[in-house]
Amino acid sequence: DVWKARYESAWCYYQLGVEKKALEEFTQLLTRYPDLKVAPDVMFWLGQYFYNQDKLDKAKEYLSLVVDKFAQSDIADDALYWLGWTSYKLTDYKSAMADFRRVFVEYPESNLSKESLLNIGRILMEQGDLGQAVLKFQEAAEKFPKTSVAKSAHRSITDIMKRQKNNRR
Repeated sequence: DVWKARYESAWCYYQLGVEKKALEEFTQLLTRYPDLKVAPDVMFWLGQYFYNQDKLDKAKEYLSLVVDKFAQSDIADDALYWLGWTSYKLTDYKSAMADFRRVFVEYPESNLSKESLLNIGRILMEQGDLGQAVLKFQEAAEKFPKTSVAKSAHRSITDIMKRQKNNRR
């Protein structure tokens, strides 16, 4: 198959650090073969590429395509998670929290689900909504007891309490 050769070629360019050529190959692959079973993976790679290049609108475009068109794919949870970070970097905190919430709700078995719940708490904390942040961290600690997520959540709650105590002085 011609598409497999192009796909392998694109990955080889990427592995060799020739990202521009990999970008060109992956983009052509999607243009010529939009219904490939690897299309979500290619779109995800393109989203990651543009995210790492700080071309966030383009990253959002590709990551959204994965989420919207391939929600059942193995990479959809990753795409939604990185869509959350893309929204965050674009300072669209409401969308970022909504994306992280969707990872937690729609992909509860994902390894990114737990981290997504913590990310919501972190964004709330950064926004100064400390009461809601504490509630989100408590939820994370209760849902995932005796895990690194619970430890992180408890640390964040402690940080918030220290901050609130210092603000009262």
